[in-house]
Parts: sequence; C-alpha cells; structure tokens
Amino acid sequence: MKGLLIGLFVFAFAFAGSAQSTTDVTKMSKSAKTEMNKGQDKQDEQIKDALMKDKEVQEQTVDYLMKNKDTQEQVGKLAAKAEGSKKSIMQSILKDKKLTEAAIEYVKSNPELLKKAMSVVGM
Repeated sequence: MKGLLIGLFVFAFAFAGSAQSTTDVTKMSKSAKTEMNKGQDKQDEQIKDALMKDKEVQEQTVDYLMKNKDTQEQVGKLAAKAEGSKKSIMQSILKDKKLTEAAIEYVKSNPELLKKAMSVVGM
C-alpha cells in the first residue's frame, strides 16, 4: 500500500512539474511571436517606404499588380484615375489595405526586388 501511495505521489509531482514547464514554453512562444510580428511590421513599413521612393520597385510592383487577376481590376481603375503615373498609382495602392498587402507580399516573394527595396531604405 505504501508503494502505491509513493508511486502516486511521484506521478503527481512529475505531472505538476511538466504542467509548469508547458506554461513557461507557452509564455516564451507568445513572446517570440510578438517579437516576430514586430519585425514583420517593421519590414512591411520599410517596403512601403521603398515603394514610394524607388521608381524601379514601383514599376515592377505596379506591373505585377496590373497582371495579377486578383488585383487587376482594382489597379486598372486606379491607373485610369492616375492617368498612367506609376507614383500616383502606387500612392493609391498604398491607401488600399488589400492592395498594399498584395504589393508587400510580391516584394517579399521576389528576392532581388526585396534586396533592392531594403537597400533603398538603408538596410
């Protein structure tokens, strides 16, 4: 009987210890996610800056968005209003959340363009 009681005590102690370490891991993973999101937000802002400052980055991104079937119609309307000025089109794109996300994702997915964008903002 004592053996069973000691076994249950050891089991309960081990279970309590693992629950605490799981809580610590959860706290650490939340912290890591928060830091990662801050880094992503910073990079997104840098890409937006580059999209406004660099003509080549603007042109490639606008051209991509005009050919992409998900964004083609919206960008076409913006292009008509902007009368073909890539900078004006880009300003309008950056005012639209969906188009901004699409532009940022395009730059991120193109290593050479991302490198160019980061060099424009000094990274």
